[in-house]
Amino acid sequence: MTSADLSRAAKAAKQFFAAGSVEDPWVRSHARLEQPIEVVAPGGSRAAWFVPVVAEDSLVGYLLLDPALQLIKWSSFQRRPGSLERCPKANAWIDPERIVAIARQAARPKSQLAMPTLSYDGVLDRIAWRVPATGADGKTSTIFVAGEFAYAGK
Repeated sequence: MTSADLSRAAKAAKQFFAAGSVEDPWVRSHARLEQPIEVVAPGGSRAAWFVPVVAEDSLVGYLLLDPALQLIKWSSFQRRPGSLERCPKANAWIDPERIVAIARQAARPKSQLAMPTLSYDGVLDRIAWRVPATGADGKTSTIFVAGEFAYAGK
């Protein structure tokens, strides 16, 4: 991923956001787009761009763009328009240090955890952070993190 790729993804997301792809007027006026995050397929290619939409310290939702920068979907965590009630904390979705701390909950004792990569579990609709783990015995595994939930991959 280059800085030019990141810039193009940010520009496309801004255009979709401004054009009304996000239905809730409150979100459009109170939330902000965070830096796009590349979604990497299990094989290593770019699968999509995840663009967090944050209000205060909550993740209201996200725009998902395909590699050609077309909108795949807007996904909201809101239960009701204009409300942040029950929206997850943004750092659980966009802060790599927090994601590794959450992954540790599902890791074997004394495992070494590598830097997370935003990916998915099986299908693109199951966005999750992929955290490589190496146990004290040298065996490797994958831990997936989605919000505050971590689980061992297959």
